[in-house]
Amino acid sequence: MSGKVLITRPTLSAQKTAEAIAAIGFECVIAPVIDITPVDFDLPNSDEIDGFVFTSVNGVQSFCAKSAYRDKPVYCVGDTTALAARDCGFHDVHNAKGTAQDLAQMIHDKTQVQRVYVHFRGRDVAHSIGELLADSPKCTVIETIVYEARVLESISPKALKELENKTIEYALFYSTRTAKAFTNLVIKAECPSLMKPIKALCLGHSMVEFVAKLPWKDIIVSDTPNEAALLSLLNKDKINRSNYGQE
Repeated sequence: MSGKVLITRPTLSAQKTAEAIAAIGFECVIAPVIDITPVDFDLPNSDEIDGFVFTSVNGVQSFCAKSAYRDKPVYCVGDTTALAARDCGFHDVHNAKGTAQDLAQMIHDKTQVQRVYVHFRGRDVAHSIGELLADSPKCTVIETIVYEARVLESISPKALKELENKTIEYALFYSTRTAKAFTNLVIKAECPSLMKPIKALCLGHSMVEFVAKLPWKDIIVSDTPNEAALLSLLNKDKINRSNYGQE
């Protein structure tokens, strides 16, 4: 029997991830360390907008919770965000399959005449698409905040109990902010040693700076920054353990 997988994503995203992980034979423990709250926003005149930009699932979900507009092309940072956009009813979805820099480059390359885009984002983001496209004369980007991300005060009691009982074998990290928040909460709870039997699987190298502050059994970064690659790491490790008789 495989050990459990700790999912540190916000609740809505974590639930979908848990379904995918269960399909490859793992039990999950959902332990969000960040709470996502949609905020009210004003949508610029739709007739003056040529496309929507999303750099996170949270941005997609928060926008769709407040607006019924689905008729614009959307430009997404990666597979997970693009899937969320399609699930919410968008049809013309462009996927950069990479980082915010890749997304900005894709928008730049696709913009042949003057265009106006709206980047629906959180209050605090690692990269502003407007800033990344500041030197692209044909691209005007309106930054619109649609959610706030609040770091929780502590790790959930359920997750802490699972950690203490050593039932967790893997912990998944999807963002730098989540990795930082989780690390700080573990240090605050004075329980870094509980990470020793666990492998930390990260969506990108930017997360390693923070997770490396804890004594993990191993830290592994996915080859590409998308959920499919991260889950592939899980499945591959499970197969390797099975081949060596560790299950």
